[in-house]
Order: sequence, then structure tokens, then C-alpha cells
Amino acid sequence: MSKGVSEGKATTSKISYAWMIPASTHQNNHRTAKETLTSPEIPHDADNHIFPSQAKQVVERLKHIAPGENAWAESIPEHLRLNVKGAKLNNIYK
Repeated sequence: MSKGVSEGKATTSKISYAWMIPASTHQNNHRTAKETLTSPEIPHDADNHIFPSQAKQVVERLKHIAPGENAWAESIPEHLRLNVKGAKLNNIYK
């Protein structure tokens, strides 16, 4: 077994199987999701990729949402806040 690789074994009532866990490829070379998705930039003609088209008000609202906050954050100016009763986060910006 090579350095940095682990292995595991499991048994169920009918099946026994083993697996190998690959070595880490990002030690001391971490990248954020934003860095990964923007460098290199995704070409506009890339296969299987659709660039979203959001209304200007939606884009402006999203600029006011800090990391870890959501669409009901107090940091959003009053005129950009959502005014939807009963809305849940999972049915906004689909």
C-alpha cells in the first residue's frame, strides 16, 4: 500500500467488500469553491454549463448577503428584502 492511502473492510449479512481511500491531493494547497470555479474562468460555450440570468434586483440583493447569512439577513436594505409570506429558503433562487 502506498504512503497516505488507507484501506477499509466491511461485512454485511451477505456481502463482504474492501475499499481503498486515496491519498490527499490538496495538502498545503487548499482552494475555495470560488477559486475553483473562477480560475480558470468557465468559457461561455462550455458544454453542460448554463450561466444564470438573474434580475438586477436579485443580483443587488445577493451582494448584501454575507457568507453564512441567507435571504432574510438583517444586512439587506429594506427595499431589497423579500416580502413573501410562508417562503422557505429551499424554494427561492431555484
